[in-house]
Amino acid sequence: MSGELARTLWRRALVYLREAEHLLSEGEYDVALVMAEQAAQLAVKAVYARLLGGVPRGHNLRRLLGYLASVLEEAGRREEANSIRGFVTDNREGLILLEDAYVQGRYQVPGYTRTDAERGVNLAKRVIALLERLTR
Repeated sequence: MSGELARTLWRRALVYLREAEHLLSEGEYDVALVMAEQAAQLAVKAVYARLLGGVPRGHNLRRLLGYLASVLEEAGRREEANSIRGFVTDNREGLILLEDAYVQGRYQVPGYTRTDAERGVNLAKRVIALLERLTR
């Protein structure tokens, strides 16, 4: 079951990312950010499903990535854990942008710019690439 769940979440993450890119090109910046956040979140949860057989509750990307780093470190995968921690530190502002978009992009008056959306979509791509490298 966990393998099937992991594959499903990973596939969905890639679909959300593709939709985020499309929405960005259409000028739908708020929704593009929501899709980018969902892509990153589902990719993280796919790795959880693969490693632990289930997914944690919650939506905060920094927390999810931090917990994943802890799980990897406990499993003796310190280098990978440090890679995630470094990524979170280096991309803190962008991750906060995505986290904020999770709520604001759906329920608030539109207010994100093309630059915001490009930044969010690119960061989601980088989250997915990081996780892909860690799970090879």
